[in-house]
Amino acid sequence: MARFDMVHDAQDVYRRLLDAMARPGKINDLGPVREKIPPEAALAPGLAVMALTLLDGEVSFAVLSQAPEAAERYLKWSTRSRPAPLTEADYIFVDKHLNAGETAALLQGAKRGTLLRPDQSATLFLAVTRLAAPGEGVPGTIHLRLKGPGIPGERPGAVVGLPRLWIAGRCQVNSEYPLGIDMVLVDSAGRIMALPRTTTVEEGAPVWDM
Repeated sequence: MARFDMVHDAQDVYRRLLDAMARPGKINDLGPVREKIPPEAALAPGLAVMALTLLDGEVSFAVLSQAPEAAERYLKWSTRSRPAPLTEADYIFVDKHLNAGETAALLQGAKRGTLLRPDQSATLFLAVTRLAAPGEGVPGTIHLRLKGPGIPGERPGAVVGLPRLWIAGRCQVNSEYPLGIDMVLVDSAGRIMALPRTTTVEEGAPVWDM
């Protein structure tokens, strides 16, 4: 298996992430790079790719997964970053189902920055089943309406495997702009969709016409 290149692969993924952040709701494919993630990463390949791209010795991270200790070991060894409590982590990677209480605790506890330093906030990467095209009749799809900077008018979105609790919780923690958290959805096929704190997200009816 080819190894993730911390220079060339990371640069390519970072460009795709920046494009997704600049165009909220747009789906970007990470490509075959996720196939370079070994089983010992103990993390969904898409999430691991994002972690390898962003983590270094200057930032901290937290992992919520079925095997958090193994994932922490892999990320520490691979990036020299350091694990931290959820309330202090710069990047949070969620690769498991959370109940209502756990979801609320994460969103309420994550760093939102300060008025003087709004950039000192957490970025949350959340594993979902699928980022679907608007109008797809996939069971369990939540249809979204996105508005805000980087979106001409309104952009539709569709996600499978995103509990509705995340939508309401995200809206609450981002209600005092510029404070808030940025969220990136990563699906099992290695595609990403960014939901920056500046983006208004509402659940809506299926959109059949882009």
